[in-house]
Amino acid sequence: MNHTMKNLMLTAGALVLSIGAAQAADATDGWYLSLGAGWNHAQDSDFKANGTKDKVDYDEGWLGDVAIGHAWGLNMRTELEGSYRHNNVEKITGTGASGSSGDFHSWNAMVNEYYDFHNNTPWTPYLGAGIGAAFEDARRIGSAFAANDSINGTDTQFAYQGIAGVDYWITPRSAWGLRYDYFGTTRGKFDTSSPAISKASGEYQNQALLVTYRWNFGNEPTPVAETRGAPVAAPMQTSAPVAAPQGAYAVPSEQAIEDSPYKIFFANNSSELNDQGQKVVMDAVAASQNANSIVLHVTSNTDTMGSKGLNDRLSAARAATVRRALIAQGVSPDKINLVSNAERNLPVPTGNHVREPRNRVVTIVLQ
Repeated sequence: MNHTMKNLMLTAGALVLSIGAAQAADATDGWYLSLGAGWNHAQDSDFKANGTKDKVDYDEGWLGDVAIGHAWGLNMRTELEGSYRHNNVEKITGTGASGSSGDFHSWNAMVNEYYDFHNNTPWTPYLGAGIGAAFEDARRIGSAFAANDSINGTDTQFAYQGIAGVDYWITPRSAWGLRYDYFGTTRGKFDTSSPAISKASGEYQNQALLVTYRWNFGNEPTPVAETRGAPVAAPMQTSAPVAAPQGAYAVPSEQAIEDSPYKIFFANNSSELNDQGQKVVMDAVAASQNANSIVLHVTSNTDTMGSKGLNDRLSAARAATVRRALIAQGVSPDKINLVSNAERNLPVPTGNHVREPRNRVVTIVLQ
């Protein structure tokens, strides 16, 4: 790897760190690893030398990539990507001698920035753009410019790309996707085998379609425990609480849930606890300590946008978020009973695919 390539890669790394430092305060989704492989189409390339020009046509090729990135708040992601593209030469035509041998390789280091279009479905479309460096290797491309002459050299060039794709989330942490890239570089200069021609310049423009897999690091949302026993009404107690067997807490009644003042509302398609939600948690903990409550029921709902499977996972994640916040305030895990209702028993009954902020709620019921 030459000195220019090293400098470009160091610059790319510094850019990732600077973006991360600038946005770290808004980080919500964390680090991820992405892998991809697929087909690429290299556009016809004009190679020029000593006032002559030959056109190199490439066969369809393949590519692979790996990226490490961070998803931030406001739907943004930043990643450092390494990729490899390969194409064989199909034919050479032009003012020089024609041929059909050789191949072209491109190793690339890119910094990409994405915007994710989050919604209430497992599908997440996105757009992105990237800049970086391409280490290019033209191998025995001939005959070019003259009989028995070949292009055989390496160069490092500035690279850029535009990206569009969609991810399908199969779990809260992993997604398969389909991605389109338009990749290009500035003109490189490559050695030739002819003593009369010192360098040949040529560009590399490439379109690609990849299948991707993405894995988010971090903790899996805590699964919501199923309430044991038959769901029976359990009105708020006004007298001294009676001890209940651990793990056999009754489901709180709809009236108890409705009457509870401890309601935490969530943003659309989010399980993040905001400052107001944290205050509700602290108020509920203080009240439970004053009343010597034996159990804190955490009931979670979503609105009816999106699939039932996605809403079940989202409801579980919201309940788990509140559970972690209660434990952080000193509540024993044994005193927390999670009930994930998702689209069931909605505070505000609606039809399917209705956005209702009052249904994106977790309610804490003291007993």
